[in-house]
Amino acid sequence: MKCWDWTMKDKKHQKKLQKIVDDCNQLARKLLAMQNFEVCEGFEFYNSISPRGIGAWAMAMAAYDHIAGTEVDQVLEELKDILKG
Repeated sequence: MKCWDWTMKDKKHQKKLQKIVDDCNQLARKLLAMQNFEVCEGFEFYNSISPRGIGAWAMAMAAYDHIAGTEVDQVLEELKDILKG
């Protein structure tokens, strides 16, 4: 009998969650670029404290959720919980 490797399943799930957050972050970057604002690569909009960054993240989440049928804010919270351990 073969044993199931739960850690592999957990890693796949974590990667899936991370991809959703990364895609939404990239969408926020594109939304700001459409408004002629350039943001450094690697900037995490979900950690932004500036009104423009917070607004871009909120717009990106709304668009991503609408198109993909996800709840990015819940995905982000689950990912943070996983990373905390």
